[in-house]
Amino acid sequence: MVRFIIFFFILLFSLFLMNFVIYFSVVKAFKIDRKKRGWLILALVLATFMMILGLIFRNVSWLRETGYIWLGVLSISFTVLMINLSILLIFRRVFRITTTISLILILVLSGLALLNNIKSPTIREYDIHSEKLSDETDGFRIVLVSEFHLIGRTSKKRLENKLQIINQLDPDLVVIAGDLIDEPFDRVSHLLSSFRLLHSTHGTYSVPGNHDYYQGIDSYHSFTQAAEIYNLYNTNSSLTDEIVIAGVIDKTAGVKGTGFPDVGKAMEKIEPEDFIIFVSHQPLYNDEALGLGADLLLAGHTHGGQIPPLTLFIKLRFQYPYGLYERDGSLIYTTSGISTWGPPMRLFSRNEIVVFNLYSVDN
Repeated sequence: MVRFIIFFFILLFSLFLMNFVIYFSVVKAFKIDRKKRGWLILALVLATFMMILGLIFRNVSWLRETGYIWLGVLSISFTVLMINLSILLIFRRVFRITTTISLILILVLSGLALLNNIKSPTIREYDIHSEKLSDETDGFRIVLVSEFHLIGRTSKKRLENKLQIINQLDPDLVVIAGDLIDEPFDRVSHLLSSFRLLHSTHGTYSVPGNHDYYQGIDSYHSFTQAAEIYNLYNTNSSLTDEIVIAGVIDKTAGVKGTGFPDVGKAMEKIEPEDFIIFVSHQPLYNDEALGLGADLLLAGHTHGGQIPPLTLFIKLRFQYPYGLYERDGSLIYTTSGISTWGPPMRLFSRNEIVVFNLYSVDN
C-alpha cells in the first residue's frame, strides 16, 4: 500500500509538471489573456482527467487508448518544450517563434510515434562465435523477444502476425525476456491458441517480468504452462551437450513476497565448458552472471526508452539500457521488446525481434 501511495503521488506530480510546462510555454510565448488561460487550464485538466480514467477503467478500450495516447503526447511535449524553455534563457526575443515551431514539432513527432509503432517488428540479427561451441552447433538460432504486454483486447491478428514472423526465422530456441501478460489469466486465456503456433527445435523459455508479477504470478504461470512455455525461476536447463539456458525471476517478486532473483542458484551445476545463455527481465544482474561464466546475457524491460524523455532516463538508470554490448569476451543484449506498454507510440526506437546465430570459432 505504501509503495502504491508513493507511486500515485509521483504520477500526479509528473502529470502536473508536464501540464505546467505546456501551460507556461503557451502563456509566456503568446501572452494570452486571463479568459483564454482559463480555457487552456480547463482543456489540460479535462484531457489529463480522461487519461487517468483510461488508466483506471482499462476495459473501456476507447478510453484506455485515448488516455495512453495523451500520456504519450504529454511526454513528447514535455521533452520538446523543456528544450524550448532552455532557449528562452538565451534568446528571449525569438521565444514566440521557437514555441510555435515546438508545438508543430510536437504534433509531427506524436504522429510519427504512432505510425512507427504499427510497423512490423524490425529484425536484428547477430552472429556469435565461441570457443565453447563445436561444428555440430553451427547455425543454432536463438530468437529473443520481450514485452508482449498481453491484455484482453490485444489484437489476435497482430499478435499472430508477430508470432508467424518468429516461426519464419526457423528458430532452434525462442526466449521471452519477461512482461508477457498485463492482465489476469482469465482475460488473456483466449490468446493461448496463438502462442501454441510457436515452434522451435528446443521450445520456448521465459522469465517473468515486473508486469507479470503485477497481475499475479499465478496468472503468468497458468498462461505459460498452458501455452507450453518453459519457465526459468532461478533455474537452468540443458538444451544440447554444449548449450545451457539459465534465468532468474524479477526483483518485483521480493515486493510480492514470492522470492528473490538468485543468479547463483540459477547457475548451479552448470559445467564451465558449457555455452551459457543467461536471461533476466531487467538488465541488472550482468556483473554477477558474467562472474559465473555467462556467455550471452539477454534482457528487456527498458523498451529502448519507447518515447522521450524515457529515452534519457533509461540511460541514467541502466548500465546496459538498449542494444548489444561486449564485455570480457561475452555479449550482452537488452531488447526494446516486440510491443509497447502504455502509449501505443515509439520514437527513436522500434518494436523488434532479435536473432543470434551461434558458431564455433572456426566458422
